[in-house]
Amino acid sequence: MLLVISSTMKKTIVKEIMVGTMKNADTSVFVKGITNSSDNSNTSNNEINEALNNEVVSEILQSEEVQEMLTDYMDEFLKDISGEEDANVDTVALEKDIMEYIKDNKETLSEKTGVEITDEMIDEASEKINSYDNQQYLNQTINNIKNNVTPQEKKAIKTFNYIISPKLRYLIIGLIVLNITLIMIIDKSLYKWIKTVSKAVSLTGISTLILSFGTTYIISKITNISINVKTLNIIGISMIISGIIVLIIYKVIERKYKKEQKNEIS
Repeated sequence: MLLVISSTMKKTIVKEIMVGTMKNADTSVFVKGITNSSDNSNTSNNEINEALNNEVVSEILQSEEVQEMLTDYMDEFLKDISGEEDANVDTVALEKDIMEYIKDNKETLSEKTGVEITDEMIDEASEKINSYDNQQYLNQTINNIKNNVTPQEKKAIKTFNYIISPKLRYLIIGLIVLNITLIMIIDKSLYKWIKTVSKAVSLTGISTLILSFGTTYIISKITNISINVKTLNIIGISMIISGIIVLIIYKVIERKYKKEQKNEIS
């Protein structure tokens, strides 16, 4: 269960909360930058605002490439505010990466939103977003968050970072292998451990589904953001099915083993 949490928490919780928050965020700076662009004379401001506030931002955030990019920056942000060394959130690089993505996909975004997005419009909006005042405000906001984080909160963030780290996953996998080896030694059997694993996998699948529904409920109550826990649901159902299949395999092996023993005795 801990392996499932470590493997999916970052994608399911961090990414979904982050994307959900940004979808609800004020995109007026970007919208105004595009709206006031000289290339926009043939398009009404209301049309641009509606398209950018809804479809464009949604399309951008739903992209796997952008989600991975934002999640990486979120990692740095969490490390930064927890006081870890060599952690620094480069807001300029983030803005540049997103703008590059918009440029590379401007034709697709224009087609889906009905608003023609040109390189010039993006560059002009980028300059306004990346202005000294905006960067100062963003950096000051990050510094304020870092300065207001309590020691307990820093400890919680460090714990969270460790839970989603590859280091912990390698440790858990090693312990699982050790556990199975000890079961084989205790049971003095090369196959009885399969039954234990099948039960563990099935129970983990059920627990994952419970975690999925619980996470959705708690986060929606705390943040009013609806997150997509499809990954957890798929993992939960897959593990339950896998546990049943492994149990069937165990029964087949056990029946064959008992049959061979019976033939040896007779």
